[in-house]
Amino acid sequence: MPYLSVGKICGYTDRTGECNLKHAPLDDKTNYTNWSNNYYIFYLQDGTAIIVYNVTDTKVYTYVDINGVKGPNLDGRDVFRFTFRHAVEGRIFPYCLTYGQSREEMLTNVSVCGQDIIMRDGWQIKDDYPW
Repeated sequence: MPYLSVGKICGYTDRTGECNLKHAPLDDKTNYTNWSNNYYIFYLQDGTAIIVYNVTDTKVYTYVDINGVKGPNLDGRDVFRFTFRHAVEGRIFPYCLTYGQSREEMLTNVSVCGQDIIMRDGWQIKDDYPW
């Protein structure tokens, strides 16, 4: 990856130490689960974890944990979903925008759509964002 400064590569199978990364939905902060072996995990030099899953001919789904093993590792707070769509000029899309949801619909599912709301709001976290 020429534009990413990759640190540790956990791959599909290493789930020891910092590769034993967990996450939970923002609305259920006690329900932490590990990333299974269906997810390819690697870390950038700055500690950001990239979790890749569901690679197809047209899409690659990813999670980005902006602070890796440091907490809180909550979907929608420091873990965000993106879709890399090959068929659309190699662009990266926030997960829910791909499905055309309104901002109001996304606010009801911040664990999945948090990154879409932040991007739609001009990279700001507005007062109605449900932390």
